[in-house]
Amino acid sequence: METETKVTNEQKEKLAYYKIISDAYKQRFTLRYILFHKILTHMLNKMKEEVTVYCLMDEIRQIHRDKECQNN
Repeated sequence: METETKVTNEQKEKLAYYKIISDAYKQRFTLRYILFHKILTHMLNKMKEEVTVYCLMDEIRQIHRDKECQNN
């Protein structure tokens, strides 16, 4: 039971951290966030949520690959 509570608390802390960072991004880069939101909404309307998440993750993987290639 203690382990489950510890994991839950860790998850709550991570979620709180993510919320703070994302809120700060929204305030600092308002226009970029609006554009991102519009594009994401468009993708969700055209495709299922799972496919949209896959596309986002695939783009993130590509960005990581590109960074690795630049570092080598």
